[in-house]
Amino acid sequence: MAIKEALYPKLMNNLRFVAVEILNAVLHGESLTDALPRLSGNLSDSDKRFVQHLLFGTLRQYDALDDRVSQMLSKPIKAAEIEVKLAQILAAYELTEMATAEYAILNNWVNLIKEMGKLWAAGLTNAILRNIQRGKLPPAKFLAGKSNMPAWFAKRVETQWGEKALEEIGTFYQLHPEMILRVNLQKNSREAYLEKLKAASIPAMAHHFVETAIVLEEPVSVDVLPGFSNGDVSVQDASAQLAAQLLDLQEGMIVLDACSAPGGKTTAILERAPKLQKLVALDSSKERLTRVVENVERVCGQVPDFVSIEAIPCEVYETDQMFDRILLDVPCSATGIMHRHPDIKRLRLASDINNLKGIQAEILAHAWKQLKVGGKLLYATCSILKDENEQQIRHFLKSEKSASEIKFELPFAEARDVGVQILPRYFESEKSVDGFYYALLEKVAFES
Repeated sequence: MAIKEALYPKLMNNLRFVAVEILNAVLHGESLTDALPRLSGNLSDSDKRFVQHLLFGTLRQYDALDDRVSQMLSKPIKAAEIEVKLAQILAAYELTEMATAEYAILNNWVNLIKEMGKLWAAGLTNAILRNIQRGKLPPAKFLAGKSNMPAWFAKRVETQWGEKALEEIGTFYQLHPEMILRVNLQKNSREAYLEKLKAASIPAMAHHFVETAIVLEEPVSVDVLPGFSNGDVSVQDASAQLAAQLLDLQEGMIVLDACSAPGGKTTAILERAPKLQKLVALDSSKERLTRVVENVERVCGQVPDFVSIEAIPCEVYETDQMFDRILLDVPCSATGIMHRHPDIKRLRLASDINNLKGIQAEILAHAWKQLKVGGKLLYATCSILKDENEQQIRHFLKSEKSASEIKFELPFAEARDVGVQILPRYFESEKSVDGFYYALLEKVAFES
């Protein structure tokens, strides 16, 4: 039975109820990025931070918590009472993972259940939380709970990468992500920037695998990073930093960054190759392109004359210009970065994958027409699903006779028959990587 409308004005001042409402919105398909500001407007800044922490942690462990808390019920809670179930899951996370005093957690959540008009569930919720307090939260029973992933995704990871990888990736996705910086080597060496961080009392270490990457011991506001506003560094995961390196950029080249927002890889290209003849950065969203412009201005001082930033979908982009290099960071399932965006576990559906494969194939085929003979195209996703990665490229290579793969290896990636797959399962900070896939293709002369 739905919560009475008249109760909402008061309930929306309760930070735990706001967390329930945001979690419910995510389960109904709204991203955390949109739901958090939309529903937390009545809260103070400190309460918003608490809610954000509670939600990120709960979403990282949602499948396990749902499995374990459900086992403590004599019968399932009706779908119409979803807020009660979500309150119990959020309370279980706060009780097992956060530093709030246990008596306060029990009182706050049981009182909230009463204020929601769910008196029938107050005793039940109290009993569940007291049993958790006594260490009686049972272990997860089902695949989704054991892996902390939606069942469809866990099955696909297990089938494609094996049982051990499923366990490692599931564990990795429960961790708070590292904050990783990309050093602008045009402005300072990595060693010099590590010294600047040390002088600013920001503990950090060099990334073990990626030459431009620095891992911070704790996340900080970018405002306190030395030289951030001048482009000395950018925030970017180590896996993503490889794109500009793999493109093999040279002075005077014409380059297309086909899906450029928010501009992390665009600025990496400009840092690595500041004397290009032309760089075109595309994105279908004019709003997202403002981030590209901001990032280019921060790194370069202003948008260089040879850089063109255009709001147009890459699958319909037409130009007489042919490109020496194309970076194709295509829309994907984002299943390689679920630790950074835990709402993806709830938002992404199995049925999305085929749709994404179709979009990716269309973008790849169209971009290929813009590539010079002898030019190189780097296909990239932040997905760990073979459907979007090696299967996609294998199919393209069979159908496009002018395409040839350039083989390369990375010491921390799985070499596939086509491309390389980075799996997110390195637990040491200095080796932390997001899930990513790269395939480097060259256009060769071919007469049909």
